Amino acid sequence: MPLYPPQKKQIIEAQITQQCSLLADAIESKRSALVEALLRYESFETAENEIMYSFDCLKNISQELEWLSCGKVKLLCSVIPINLPLYSLIIFGVIPGLMADEVIIRPPALMGGILEKIREVLNFKQYMPHIQFIDI
Repeated sequence: MPLYPPQKKQIIEAQITQQCSLLADAIESKRSALVEALLRYESFETAENEIMYSFDCLKNISQELEWLSCGKVKLLCSVIPINLPLYSLIIFGVIPGLMADEVIIRPPALMGGILEKIREVLNFKQYMPHIQFIDI
């Protein structure tokens, strides 16, 4: 049973859909810059697939709205795995972050500056201002 009344749930679902669509559009419009950044970390084929899956996940978020619009938590912490930096950011940061007021992500040290470069290319803070990154 949703924590929000149906009317508010519809508003939240529309906001989630719009937010994800805007980020997906940024991924698509910055595709070549993302590929260039990701090539420092992985093969061309992997970068292309990762971009495609990230885009697809965000554009088809409506399939997950029932779960994403049931309520919010104040804080969510996530650890990003070492592979597929863009897709991992979407799956382990952005999507669960849609259910949180604030998100803290701790990327692996071996990832170096790749997540920073991805965030820079996408102007990530514009789309997900509630997501912060920490390095330990």
